[in-house]
Amino acid sequence: MPATAVTTTRIATQGIDVRDLSQHDRKNLARGPSISIFIGPNYTTQIPQDFYLAMSNKPCLISNGFTTLPLNVEVKAVKKLAEYINSLLDSPYTFPRLQTTGMDIHSMLSITHAGDALGVKMYFNHAYTKVEAILHRDLPLYKDLHALLHYRHFHDRLFGIAAENLAIRL
Repeated sequence: MPATAVTTTRIATQGIDVRDLSQHDRKNLARGPSISIFIGPNYTTQIPQDFYLAMSNKPCLISNGFTTLPLNVEVKAVKKLAEYINSLLDSPYTFPRLQTTGMDIHSMLSITHAGDALGVKMYFNHAYTKVEAILHRDLPLYKDLHALLHYRHFHDRLFGIAAENLAIRL
């Protein structure tokens, strides 16, 4: 079956990574309605519904064309996440990744948290892995420790890595 005949349902059930699809196939998934993303009662952004359904392992979050995320998800992270998701539609490359160059630990953790809340965590795992590598390699800055404390309930493993690194070096 040609790639252009792949349906959203097949992608979601087969676990196909939409980054592996051609630009044409990704654009086909973007046709149709979009979903609006709210954090609490506040509108944040929107993304194409079928594209989201193909990406997410939490399609049940959508109700009447919108989804509401918990208040502990940062607006800036959701907007960055939506910007990346929408950029996938225009990218001529297969497997485009969110660029984490220049991002601090707090930004990377907030994006992975937002990705987890929307059920698209696998698209942002490299950010989490980068944070792990930084914490293994370098002493964390105070602002990094603050970020780890802020996200300790969602990324508790990282707090342990930072504590171990501090114990060894101090």
